[in-house]
Amino acid sequence: MTDTKKGPSLMTKADKALASMLAAATLVGGVAPAALADDQTPAPNPDSGTTAPITTDRLDKTIENAHAVDLTRNWTKTTKDAFDTALTNANNVKSNSTATQTDIDEATVALETAIGNLTTTEREALKAAKADAAKYRESDYTADSYDPLKDLLGQADPTDDKVGDTDAQSRADAITAAEGDLVTRSYADLNEAITKADAENARNLTYPKQADREFYAARMAAKAVLGEPADASNATVKARSAAQTALTAAYNAVRGQSAEQKDFGDALAKAKAKDLSKYDDADGLKAAIEQAAGLDVDTADAAAFKAATKALEDGIPQLTVNGWTVGGTALTRDADGSFSVDLGEADRLPELKATGSDGTTVTLKDNKGIFTQGGDKLGNGTVRHTLTGTTEKGRAITVTVDVKAGSETTASMDGGDPVSFKQVDGVWTAAISGDNKLGSAAKADGSVADVTAWAHEVAMSDGTKLERTLGEVAKTTADGKTTWVRAITYTGITSAGARVAVTVNASHTYDSTSELKVTATDAQSATPRDVLDVKGDVADLKDSYTSDTQDHDRIGDAYKASLTGSADAVSKDPGVSVTYGIGANGARVFHIKYRTLALKGTVLAATDKTVDVTVPFAAPKREASNPDARLDGFDIKGDATLDPAFDPDVLDYTIHLKADQHVSVAPRTRAGTKAVAGDVSQTAFTTVQSWTVTADSGQSRVYTVTAVRDHTEQTADEKFTPNDPVGTVSKDPNPSETNTKLRSWGYTLDGKYTAVDSDTFQIPEGGTLAYESYEGQAVNATGVRSHGMTWDYDVSVLAADHETYGSTTLHVTYITAETNAAYLTGIKVDGKAIDGFDPSKTEYSVQVADPTQYVVTPQFNKMTGMSVSTHKTDSEAVVTATSADGLEKAVYTVHVSKAPLLASTGVRAGIAAAVIVVLAAIAAALGLASRRKGKAEQEDEPAETDGEPKTE
Repeated sequence: MTDTKKGPSLMTKADKALASMLAAATLVGGVAPAALADDQTPAPNPDSGTTAPITTDRLDKTIENAHAVDLTRNWTKTTKDAFDTALTNANNVKSNSTATQTDIDEATVALETAIGNLTTTEREALKAAKADAAKYRESDYTADSYDPLKDLLGQADPTDDKVGDTDAQSRADAITAAEGDLVTRSYADLNEAITKADAENARNLTYPKQADREFYAARMAAKAVLGEPADASNATVKARSAAQTALTAAYNAVRGQSAEQKDFGDALAKAKAKDLSKYDDADGLKAAIEQAAGLDVDTADAAAFKAATKALEDGIPQLTVNGWTVGGTALTRDADGSFSVDLGEADRLPELKATGSDGTTVTLKDNKGIFTQGGDKLGNGTVRHTLTGTTEKGRAITVTVDVKAGSETTASMDGGDPVSFKQVDGVWTAAISGDNKLGSAAKADGSVADVTAWAHEVAMSDGTKLERTLGEVAKTTADGKTTWVRAITYTGITSAGARVAVTVNASHTYDSTSELKVTATDAQSATPRDVLDVKGDVADLKDSYTSDTQDHDRIGDAYKASLTGSADAVSKDPGVSVTYGIGANGARVFHIKYRTLALKGTVLAATDKTVDVTVPFAAPKREASNPDARLDGFDIKGDATLDPAFDPDVLDYTIHLKADQHVSVAPRTRAGTKAVAGDVSQTAFTTVQSWTVTADSGQSRVYTVTAVRDHTEQTADEKFTPNDPVGTVSKDPNPSETNTKLRSWGYTLDGKYTAVDSDTFQIPEGGTLAYESYEGQAVNATGVRSHGMTWDYDVSVLAADHETYGSTTLHVTYITAETNAAYLTGIKVDGKAIDGFDPSKTEYSVQVADPTQYVVTPQFNKMTGMSVSTHKTDSEAVVTATSADGLEKAVYTVHVSKAPLLASTGVRAGIAAAVIVVLAAIAAALGLASRRKGKAEQEDEPAETDGEPKTE
């Protein structure tokens, strides 16, 4: 077949297989087929879209090559049969008109492969001879006998033709003959192997069973091959070589593997691992090691190995450890061979183990001793531990150590703060200082059965029982105060045998001094003034007091009554109860209930008492001048009356209001007059409002109405009661027995004490007056309210000698958030709140209908106790808020200007000439009851309607 299509020649998969086969055939000496023609048909072109025509050119060429094979050669049956089968199949495919190109290609490759695999029996024989000759090592044979074989093996392969086949057979026969002619160099190798094996056997060593059996068999077989006498057998060279090889292998397998040699090696290694410098009695082992070093392990017999092994094994038990440590500390070897050490004092017990110099350990037993008190702190000491053990050789080990033990033992009174002990002349002593008050336990009403009794117990933290001894009572009287002092001593012995003593210096001061006081504070200056001040023994207080008559223009001040004194004069429980009332003409009436403790011998008896105080005011004066500016009266809405009754020539009036009462008051003017609201003064429960009445004639008068409201709830400053002063005792030594000066004074806050240098100072909120005294002093601090939030404390000091007396006066102002506050919560002008009011902003501008007739209404939290005053002019209003403690002020200025009138409405036309004013002294009781915690107090303020002043 001929391919008419032009294109590049492509090598098919079959072509590649054929090329590989031909190369292989050439290498093995097969007959290579003739080269393929250059114009053989290429494979189908996958890109042409057509199928290439079937071609048999390659098959034809291969069949032609097959017919060229020399069939007279002695081919091996296997390769010849494969060739015949492939040739027959190729001819059949070629003659088959339905054969595909794949069939043709496969038949072609199969025939090509069969041609390449053809080989003759002569060549196979040569190949086998060469493989067998390779087993003989040149070094094992004489040169004369081995050189012929070597030459034959080095010759090139015969030609691949019938003549070459004859040469191949001849060479194979020659190789076999040369192998038979091989001569070993000598018989010494086998003789030597047998000799060495016999010598190893003669050592009488115990080998592993399998290796021993194989060694015996190899030895017997070798002797049989060698024969008796040597080389008397007809064994071939191969047999002698095999026997020698087997015997050598068996010999090497047992060599050094005997149980005796292994035992010896293990014993020697164990002995050498011992550092003989760490042992006593090491001479035996040392000699055994030296003897073992001289033993030839390649020739020694079983007896020698066993003897050396025994010497080594016997030497090790003779060793005695020559050093021991406990916790890293070396023990001392005593004369009797035992070991001991005293570790002294330690923070903790060492590990209960002794370690020998060779690393061996001995467990120690702890024989714990008793506690011994130390010298630094009571309760801290040591426990003697004796640790004992015995070494393997019976040597005793003894270790003693004093381990720190215990915790500090303290004393406390009634579960209070613990105090430490210090050793003085062999006795552990402690002193419980502070406000140790004599006297039996107070009853529910404060009564004390005996002020010199002692009702407190002192306990030791370790449970030691103490015996109490009461000292003699010393009594001192000074400045109206009686002080009893006595020492109490508690003694005992701890479980460790330490003697202890606890001393308590206790005192009781009966102080009956008291102060009944009434102060008045005006809203403008906020400066308190004394109205009534009664000092002295509380027992001398009368049932009632009336102060000097106050000017009528002081009726709007804030009046406060207080009864203060020591806890004896005025009991803290239930405390002082003050009820406020209003009498005729605005008089202030205070009903004060309190409890006092009266001293009878050494007994304090509780008595509940009351005292009434009245602060009267002078009647308002009549004023006949400027009659044209007289009012016709006041219009009052609500159940209230003016005091006194209205008189046109009386300019000052009072209205008494109940706690929850609301009234309104409006001035009633005559024809030709007008009334303008003036300044306002406000305190917690009073409001003072004035009106200026001006006649057309130019005459004017100022009328004033003061509203005073009953109240039961106290303001923040009224209800404030400071904590009782607290005292501590300084650790500094007392300068002298007669010293009456305190170490320091100040205050405590959140548990921290702060000393101050001045006798006049402030205490932050939550703080408590405090002082430091010296050891042995008896201190009593009595405080009375001076004014507002300021207290005067008389601090009396009885020296350690219980005779010398001194005192110091401290002036303390207590600071709280409420009583130190001075700010407004809002401002109304003509009834309208100022937009955007901020308590921290103090200046505002507003427009009013009439700058000569506008009302400013400050709003503030009255229950803080602060006061507010308002002063107006035609251009501005100045409002001043003053804190209850008088320390803080806030001044607000409101700038006033006239608002433009609305012509179309005539806003102010028809407004009554009379100005309506409603007075509100304080927040109504209902208002107070309804306020919620955290919300600003209900404000009672001058309010406005249609620009006209009105105050409730």
